[in-house]
Amino acid sequence: MFIACTPLGDMITVLAHDGSSAAAFGIHGATAALVAPTGVLTLRETRGRPAIAERLSLARQ
Repeated sequence: MFIACTPLGDMITVLAHDGSSAAAFGIHGATAALVAPTGVLTLRETRGRPAIAERLSLARQ
C-alpha cells in the first residue's frame, strides 16, 4: 500500500516545480489510482490462506 505513495510524491513534485498538470495527474495520479487498489486486492487475496509451500506439502500427504 505504501508503494502507492511514490507516484503521489512524484505528482506533487511535478506540480511544485511548475510542471504540466496534465502530466502530473494523467501519469502519476493515474498510476497511484491503479497501484492502491491492486495492493488492496493483493492483501485481500493472500489474507488467511496458507503459504504455497504449505499447501504443496499438504497435497503430497
